[in-house]
Amino acid sequence: MVRYDLFNDWESVQVIINSYAKQNGFVVVKSRKDVDPIDKSIIRQREYICWKSGTHQSKKVENISLHRECSSYKTNCPWQASFYLGKKSNLIRLTKFVQEHNHQCDPESIELAPKNLRLSQQIIDKIEYYTTNGNLGAEQQYKLLVQEFPQYNIAKKNLYNAIQKFWRLTGLFWMTSYQCNDLWPKYHDVIYDTTSKTNRYEMALSLFVAVDNNYKTRIVAQALTKYENQADFNWILQCTLQASNNLAPKVLFTDSDPAIIAAVQVVYPQIRHLLCIYHLLENVKKKAKSKLRGDMASSFVEDFYTMRNSYSEKQFNMKYQEMLDNVLGILEHSHNIPQIRLRELLNSISYNDITEIWEVSYIASKTSKSHYVVILKDVTLLCTCMFIVNQGMICRHQFRVLIQSDNVIFHISHIHTRWFNLSSDPPTNSTGFITIVNGEKNHTTIPLSYMNQLRTDNVYTPTIREKVNKKIQYGATMSIAKTSIQIAVTEDVTAELIRILTQFIMKYRRSNGLSIEKSTESLQDLQGSSIQDNPQPLSVLPDISNPEYHKPKG
Repeated sequence: MVRYDLFNDWESVQVIINSYAKQNGFVVVKSRKDVDPIDKSIIRQREYICWKSGTHQSKKVENISLHRECSSYKTNCPWQASFYLGKKSNLIRLTKFVQEHNHQCDPESIELAPKNLRLSQQIIDKIEYYTTNGNLGAEQQYKLLVQEFPQYNIAKKNLYNAIQKFWRLTGLFWMTSYQCNDLWPKYHDVIYDTTSKTNRYEMALSLFVAVDNNYKTRIVAQALTKYENQADFNWILQCTLQASNNLAPKVLFTDSDPAIIAAVQVVYPQIRHLLCIYHLLENVKKKAKSKLRGDMASSFVEDFYTMRNSYSEKQFNMKYQEMLDNVLGILEHSHNIPQIRLRELLNSISYNDITEIWEVSYIASKTSKSHYVVILKDVTLLCTCMFIVNQGMICRHQFRVLIQSDNVIFHISHIHTRWFNLSSDPPTNSTGFITIVNGEKNHTTIPLSYMNQLRTDNVYTPTIREKVNKKIQYGATMSIAKTSIQIAVTEDVTAELIRILTQFIMKYRRSNGLSIEKSTESLQDLQGSSIQDNPQPLSVLPDISNPEYHKPKG
């Protein structure tokens, strides 16, 4: 291999560079790979270095008492080979080739390097075939692989690890003689369920459970599987037939797992398969909460309970029809809610004062209800979501209409006065407004009369605003004061903090201010008592003649 050699593809480069390194007694490793900036699947440049290239840089803290000094096989070897695939060429060129080594290279001992002992993908495929299909042991596979691949050095340890990868336990089914001969033929109604990854091996535990006449559970069969798919469930049900001489239960209760349902239809086609009511109820609750709101969902769940607890098929059908009628009424009522809100919203408004009515619906969600936006002659915007009335701000439906319609303007009165951080109330009849579509600024003197009628009087008066601001200031100051006290106690500088606060109080104290003399004296007494060398013992509590005994729970 010399400089400017050409190669057809990167796979041939890898094969040739590995064989070259093995013949010369060293191991080559990849150090750099550059891909095409446009097509990331195309490799433009790849660099190979010697396995002893570079120097070892320890990431541990050097401490003789904690770590031992260890040697490294890296010698900063300068050997390097760079390959490049040009943009206008289909061949790979060896552009840089440094053949110098600063260490001894031994072609015989290099066979024992970890990289050279690694099994190729072709050998791994053979091991998988021998293990899964041939059921061959390690010794038999070793003899076959040595004869089939004489050019490779196959270590037995690597062979054992590869066999262990494919020859692992994926399923375990067992039944005792008592379960097989007594329990399984006795009980015809069986419950089947799995618990996922609750053991140290992270395998799914499958249990076949029956209930006797004393309402006690009896485990009639059990199994462990690696996965919970249809293939594993088919295998478990087939094992029950083999262990019981093709005796299948008459009724089988399971959850609503599609894999179990499919497996029962394949292996137990003649039995009656029923689903567990608990899982059905959980699904009903989840679906009802997503489709209905508030009392509607709870009412539907109650109707479902009533239907479920029917004593006869006739009663079940009657309750089922009643539940359907109630659900249809609930759905019709839920669909009519926006229209009802629109009718109530326009109850006191004349139809001559209505300019436009827009229906705003969601594009992403098909189940969400539409809302109606009303545009009045005095540019008042009303929406059936009632956000502008309840929160005092324009909602997203009104913003959508602002973008689409030329008859809509943004007035300052659309925002409630409580959202303004002003010393006095902002003028609700402001003359400035913005036309969103055209982007032009005009002036008007038309007040939003309907908006003032819908909203209540402004309770956020200047007096209340002043009280709220004082409360906010008190909270912020108290937070800083607590932090200062914690820092002063931790750093043992409480005297400095007390001096600063005392000066502040003396500077701004009024006629009804706080008295700091008594607090200072009490603080000094407290500090004096805390630094005494001999602390006083606590007083001995008198014996209680008639103690009340409290019996704990459990």
